[in-house]
Amino acid sequence: GFSLVGLDFALSWQMLLWAAVGIALIGAVNLTVSFSLALYVAMKSRKVTFMQWRLLVIALLTRFVQEPRQFLLPPKKESAEAAELDQVPN
Repeated sequence: GFSLVGLDFALSWQMLLWAAVGIALIGAVNLTVSFSLALYVAMKSRKVTFMQWRLLVIALLTRFVQEPRQFLLPPKKESAEAAELDQVPN
């Protein structure tokens, strides 16, 4: 906002594109650091060893390569009938 006023609202499309890319990169770094620190604290509290970390990273990367959609989209909901059948006692 301050830059827009300083430039008298005269921005080229390239400058707007660079600004959007910069904001997206800031968001990506923020998200990556936040989740990495949360995972580190969780693993530290469970006393996970370095070898277990390595296995976890390999498993996550393998799963991401095989089915990246699971990391980006929520799981599909079950149909109403299937949910009812699961709740009926046998």
